Amino acid sequence: MRIDELTGPKFEELGPRLAFLPVGSVERHGDHLPLGTDTIIAEHLARELASRTNGILLPTIPYGPCIALRDYPGTFDVDWEALYRYVLSVLREAARNGLKKVVIVNGHGGNTNVLKFAARRASIEHDMQIVVFDWWRDVAQDVRKELFPHPGHAGEDETSVLLAIRPDLADMDRADANEAPHPTLSLYSPSTYREVFVKPLIGDARKADPERGRKLLDAVIEEVLDFLREWKMI
Repeated sequence: MRIDELTGPKFEELGPRLAFLPVGSVERHGDHLPLGTDTIIAEHLARELASRTNGILLPTIPYGPCIALRDYPGTFDVDWEALYRYVLSVLREAARNGLKKVVIVNGHGGNTNVLKFAARRASIEHDMQIVVFDWWRDVAQDVRKELFPHPGHAGEDETSVLLAIRPDLADMDRADANEAPHPTLSLYSPSTYREVFVKPLIGDARKADPERGRKLLDAVIEEVLDFLREWKMI
């Protein structure tokens, strides 16, 4: 159920229940994937999770901080403070409307810390249960390593997942590879961004396979559902 498609009385009839908030970005993903790849994947996962838990799907937040790829046309690098205030306001309004259990499905690495800070504050202020997870990093890691030994931004794994969801949006004739080394620790430097992202991707997108992408998506969904059951959120 999408909250924005419900009438007011219908929403009132539903009562308190688990809500899912997808957050993505508008960012260059190689030359072969859509700029909204992070948003498309996050929204797909949130929609699937909501349907399997009888939850409510909140409207997607499609922008995020994208400093590393801001030099590539098509990237919208939104200020992290603006995203923090916006997400915090959405969470506060969710609580005010009786939605005090929220799962934030994050599709973009630049959002991670911002979402966690907002969730922590809202949870304390409004006695909420809020889960924040990065779909590519926090769940189904064993499956991901088995399916995609060399993952990366717009690389084999992310491209495979997008192909499983919206193959019509991919231009695989333009798929490419970039094997530039990525720093093992967090290193912030404009020169480092340029060195890593000599192309707007990491890994080899040419090896993508939608069937493996579908298997990863299924594993992510099942692991999140197990977590929600374990912590009695569903």
